[in-house]
Amino acid sequence: MTTADSGPQLPPMYIRIPAAAVRKIRRVGPPVGLCTVLWSFGCAGLLLGLGHRLPMWRNVFTQLATAMALVSVLFMFGIGCGLMLVGRSVAGEYLNLRQSRPTVRFLAVLWGGTIVTSGLSCLLLVLLVNTSASSTFYPQIHYTPLVVGYILLPVSSCVLAGVGYFLARRLLCPPPGLTVVHR
Repeated sequence: MTTADSGPQLPPMYIRIPAAAVRKIRRVGPPVGLCTVLWSFGCAGLLLGLGHRLPMWRNVFTQLATAMALVSVLFMFGIGCGLMLVGRSVAGEYLNLRQSRPTVRFLAVLWGGTIVTSGLSCLLLVLLVNTSASSTFYPQIHYTPLVVGYILLPVSSCVLAGVGYFLARRLLCPPPGLTVVHR
């Protein structure tokens, strides 16, 4: 799109945001990101530590579900690291759109990966418990607090990853009507 006076229209690189929004980006993103990273380490430790205590640990589907849950935790770790770095998208009172938009998109992809891997992990574990009554090779498994807690660990990583994504989207997507600066 061109005009006779200004030439081609360039996509905006910076957008002026209020000083309060800059402080919020720098004050909220990194601590939430740090909590997400720390929970990802804790969740990975719980998945590996409690997995060996499960009555169905020797089943290959349990180990596959644990691997999927660990991949989900890895995605959650990536979202936490992205949240810790959201302050780099701000320079003075300007939001760098060429940096913030890809960051939000990448966090959306990580959250999508968390949803898929957490869902598959929970599905495998629930199917394993529900079909254990008809198995002649493995003992019957019941929903004990350990099994239920182990099933809920991937769900917690999915929920926390979603919170991180929506927080980053809220912080880094500017509201309409702000002044666009081409640099």
